Amino acid sequence: MYQYLKIMRMEQKFINKIEELYKKYNNDVQSLREEQRPLSFGDEKLEYRKYDDLEAEILYMLVKEYKPSVIKELGCAGGWSCSWMLQALKEIGSGKCNSFDPAPVQSDLDKIKKLERAKHWEFRSVQAQRAHMWHSVIPTIDFLFIDALHETKFHKWCIDTLIEPIRKNGKKVPVVVHDVFINSDKFHSTCHVFDRYLRDNKISWFTASDGFKTEHKNLLSLRNTLSIGREGNLSSSTKNPSIFFILNDKIE
Repeated sequence: MYQYLKIMRMEQKFINKIEELYKKYNNDVQSLREEQRPLSFGDEKLEYRKYDDLEAEILYMLVKEYKPSVIKELGCAGGWSCSWMLQALKEIGSGKCNSFDPAPVQSDLDKIKKLERAKHWEFRSVQAQRAHMWHSVIPTIDFLFIDALHETKFHKWCIDTLIEPIRKNGKKVPVVVHDVFINSDKFHSTCHVFDRYLRDNKISWFTASDGFKTEHKNLLSLRNTLSIGREGNLSSSTKNPSIFFILNDKIE
């Protein structure tokens, strides 16, 4: 039964969409990877690079594609994932990324702040739950990135306070949640609430997780064909456990 549900939700049309984005933004992705290298290996190396290459590239491409005016990032650690989104905003020429983290890696954040793209960034050292009177800003959110507390209670809060109100508002909003498929094709134990929510609302999703061996292998093959990533990984792992879904958008 689970395998049937998995196939129904990991739909080919979403896989096709990601492949199309790679072909559309191939040159941009390669250019950004070169710009990220000093943050991975140079004097400005970030010590905390826990957002993996495939999911970071997809994150960047989705920002490029949907052109959000306001991104809300719940949890940014050292700013590695944020740096990919900021570059997309810089290339778009507008937009803000509001990041919230009560315990950031400050030495890494200081390096991100030096980048030209950081003009699109606002950071606050605060728990996500206390960052806003969230009900008042729901209509302004164009893109949502979640990588904070890895607990069922927090994930339920995200659904009840952010995701479901955004869905009811009717706007197309990409949502990214980290650490959902960790070396597995099953939702992590803290993420079963997302599994139920997506099924109940018939929302399709995508992941580049290495737990989905066939899809992961095919994506690596496409990147290799496009000459992306042949120089090696920029991040410090290869799990790519994020889930991606678009609220109020029927992927065609």
